[in-house]
Amino acid sequence: MKKIFFALLALFLLASCGLDHCSDIKNCYEVKSGLPQFSKTTLIYVKYLYRGGWYRDQMKVVNRAKDYLLKRASSKEKKLAIIFNTDETLLESPYLLDYEPDYSIIEKHHLQANFKSIRSTVELFNLAKAKNVTIFIITGRYTKERKATILNLNRQNISGWKEIYFRSIGTKNISRYKSAMRKKIVDMGYKIIINVGDQFSDLCGDDEAEMNFKLPNPFYYIPGCDTYDQNKN
Repeated sequence: MKKIFFALLALFLLASCGLDHCSDIKNCYEVKSGLPQFSKTTLIYVKYLYRGGWYRDQMKVVNRAKDYLLKRASSKEKKLAIIFNTDETLLESPYLLDYEPDYSIIEKHHLQANFKSIRSTVELFNLAKAKNVTIFIITGRYTKERKATILNLNRQNISGWKEIYFRSIGTKNISRYKSAMRKKIVDMGYKIIINVGDQFSDLCGDDEAEMNFKLPNPFYYIPGCDTYDQNKN
């Protein structure tokens, strides 16, 4: 009976994953890893992570983002903005090959403030600074993790953002929260030219960027566009 239950659960998760695509989001670019999501075949993830596959796929996305950034920055428009997610976007989680959906366990990792930076997206971050594009970070982490998160970013020499947004306790729908933060940025008079994240929940919803860049992440999945209208919190 247990086998049947977990088989059905896996099918449900895979079906849910299939509802999120770049086609659901305006002007979205992604590079897919080609790996099965939620698979327990750890060896293929070890190879992808440590033999350079993940980094190469990230660079394909980031290079497109760099090209678009340079093009838009050359327009000399004022108040151009770029948005970054944190985990698996600017910072690499140490638990990628042993992901645990229990957030209390994830939070312990966050509070240690020892995640390594992801070189490709940090290059894009620094390019945005050099071109005077205002940087915002919208993380899925909670407000109580703010101090540790900023410490971790500073330890990795990631600095110069205008604001970093954290979600409050009780926020259930990531995509709706991130959409609301983007609205704040737009209401301040900024034009969001680029949004970068490893989950579709980083990108979809209202006030989407001119261009959305989806980084590969076959290691775990956070519900995104398919749940946007299902929960108002």
